[in-house]
Amino acid sequence: MSAPPETSARVGHGVLSQRRCRARRAPPRPVGGLFGPAVSHDEPHACENCQPNRGRVLTPCARFENHWRPTPPEEVLVPIPVRLRVNDTDREHVIEPRVLLVHYLRDLCGLTGTHVGCETGICGACTVLVDGQAVKSCTLFAVQADGASVTTIEGVGNGHLHPVQQGFWDCHGLQCGYCTPGMIMASIHLLAQNPSPTRAEIAEGLRGNLCRCTGYSHIIDAVAQASAAGEVARG
Repeated sequence: MSAPPETSARVGHGVLSQRRCRARRAPPRPVGGLFGPAVSHDEPHACENCQPNRGRVLTPCARFENHWRPTPPEEVLVPIPVRLRVNDTDREHVIEPRVLLVHYLRDLCGLTGTHVGCETGICGACTVLVDGQAVKSCTLFAVQADGASVTTIEGVGNGHLHPVQQGFWDCHGLQCGYCTPGMIMASIHLLAQNPSPTRAEIAEGLRGNLCRCTGYSHIIDAVAQASAAGEVARG
């Protein structure tokens, strides 16, 4: 005869409680890291070089590869001066060499029309012109552009819509607008290289810029309209 349901529940509860007790009494297991052999949390750490991470750049410790020590001061990145001509205005700042051009433009120059997207060189939202060449500014350190002329979306148009901007407006070449500044800069570069591209050439020329809204057809229409206007070089 089976036990009443409440009795079965109490029995099961007791078994589960015993398992939990055994689990709590289990000794700590050594943990292994990506960078070296397993080391128990309870094992005293005898390496005098390893110190808590205080937000500094860290390098592997020689004794325990899965622990870390601060980078010696002589290895820390030292800020250096950088000079660029951005949208026909000379800019000069002292920055760390690790600062990306996109962050230099946004954070130090205040030119937030250059959008931060993937930061891996895939989406093209951060495209600008560096000495006339389309560059994804998340792939370039600002110090690498030292002495260069940089044009952002704020630098086109000269007080009126650039022909490519006008094309995007007329042909509804944008929806959310996040990709639009980079798409326009890439289009300006494309038309500077090929003033009369076919639709297939426009699609090929913009393949490094991603849009998640429009399906690209209206973008191609916009660039084709700007090409037909024949004013890109003067825009």
